[in-house]
Amino acid sequence: MGKLNKHRLLILFLLAVIVMAVIGHFIFRPDRNATLRIIYTSDLQGQTAYTAGKYAGYEKIAALAEKTSSDGSQVLLLDAGNCLGGSEAAEMDDGSSMITLMNAVGYDAMVPGPMDFIYGASILSSLRAEAGFPFLAANIKKSDGSNAFDDYKILNIDGVRIGVVGVSMGLSQIQASRDSLTVQDPVETVKEVMNRIYGKTDAIIVLAYTGSKEITEALAGIDGVSMVIESGASEACSTKTGDGTVIASAGQKGSVIGIASLDISRDGVVIDNSFYKAALYDSLTSTDRVVSALETADGDKADAEAMQVGSVYMKNEEPADSEETGKTETAIGNLTADAMLDAASGDGADIAWIRDGSIQGTLVTGSVTRGQIDALFDDNIYLVACKMTGGEIRSALEDSFSNYPDAEDFLQVAGMSFTYDASTEIGSHLSDILVGDHTLDDARTYIVAMTNSLADELGYTSEASGRISSYRTIASVLCNYIQKQSLSNVQSQTTETGDGEGEDESVSETEETKRVNIVE
Repeated sequence: MGKLNKHRLLILFLLAVIVMAVIGHFIFRPDRNATLRIIYTSDLQGQTAYTAGKYAGYEKIAALAEKTSSDGSQVLLLDAGNCLGGSEAAEMDDGSSMITLMNAVGYDAMVPGPMDFIYGASILSSLRAEAGFPFLAANIKKSDGSNAFDDYKILNIDGVRIGVVGVSMGLSQIQASRDSLTVQDPVETVKEVMNRIYGKTDAIIVLAYTGSKEITEALAGIDGVSMVIESGASEACSTKTGDGTVIASAGQKGSVIGIASLDISRDGVVIDNSFYKAALYDSLTSTDRVVSALETADGDKADAEAMQVGSVYMKNEEPADSEETGKTETAIGNLTADAMLDAASGDGADIAWIRDGSIQGTLVTGSVTRGQIDALFDDNIYLVACKMTGGEIRSALEDSFSNYPDAEDFLQVAGMSFTYDASTEIGSHLSDILVGDHTLDDARTYIVAMTNSLADELGYTSEASGRISSYRTIASVLCNYIQKQSLSNVQSQTTETGDGEGEDESVSETEETKRVNIVE
């Protein structure tokens, strides 16, 4: 047989294989509508407990999954990120209790968001090992190019093959560098993964934390993607592209639970998305295993709140009901700002800011517990670091005094000092602005540690706009700082006395030097 004939036979054989594969693909696709229910959550932010008419908590998420499957429907339970951090309860044990609860509920997969990355790569790796479900983030790689997380998961549910691909932009470049990780383009990554799993799935769902409407829409525009479930939206939302791809988010903290019906037939994939709203939560019957897990978590939280974290020495602190509260520098404000600056030191933070209104009360000299510190801050207040020019810092400081002395959100600072003179012209009230020992340089770029709410207010909402890192809640930041300072003082006293029986005052002490000088 000649070479030409051999080549023709080989080509005919390959064509036959391709035809058979195409025929097989259609033969083995369901010959009826196969329906799958997808229940999804996003931005739970450590909200574990059910709150009537407001938050689902894990018990109602599990209850909805059981109710949905009670008629024989197959259920896929997914989380779009920001579930392991974001609250004092979640951070008390570095997210471990959140994993225990998610295991009890029966999650099938999650993608990590910014509040999940706050613990660092090592702890997050340990949490992944505890989880009975995969962490999906195909675009996050180790320095050697290997996967830091799973790329995807294919679930065979009642003969239907669902591919779930995860991508996350929740890890900042600075945080990635610190953990020897790289963050790759999420859109190109999903395309590459889909090429690898082509023909192995009947539908593709992308779990994503993007922080960008443009990226999310680009993910939805990839051929073969049926649904994009994302975190980062303040409220639940759902849209459908011209090609029928659904983009959906379940808002924050379990204010709603997303539920979608995915119908697959030879004609293609059709998704009908809806939301299970808070008004209906009370009608859901909680499952014993999740209630038991929650009771255990509550007991652990109570024990942690009662634990002493250290001692503080609060010089000249005004009473909480003082008329000057919110209008002056305070000891608790200075201590909190110091803690924030210390926590962000790894990113080279120069200064730290927190509005007085974000601190609800004060501490008194002596030992303090985790519960006392938790009571000072709202769960939604966590630490971020942002890049700002000196000119932007000057402008933000001037704006903070725009209504002085009527304003009740005096800016508490660390790493800097300045003078405010009410007699000068508007826009020029501040002078002698020092960052450390140097005069503020309007042209220089500084790194400022602040609360997420203040960053949002100033317009630093993403890495593109200057936000470079996210950290734990302010309560956790202050707890860690007091604990570290107290331990440092104990070690110092032990060294000085040689026998560990020095003074019994291990304290975190605020600086005596005024940071903000007010000239009326």
